[in-house]
Amino acid sequence: MYEGASVGIVDRRNGVLLDVCGSRLALDATMAGAIVVDPTPA
Repeated sequence: MYEGASVGIVDRRNGVLLDVCGSRLALDATMAGAIVVDPTPA
């Protein structure tokens, strides 16, 4: 993950599963809570 990456949330059941530029990244709730996100306008 890098600044400016396009990230989508795939699942939130046991932590967070993200789609980052076509790859999947699983984070526990503590790690996911430390990430700051600015949504892009639709």
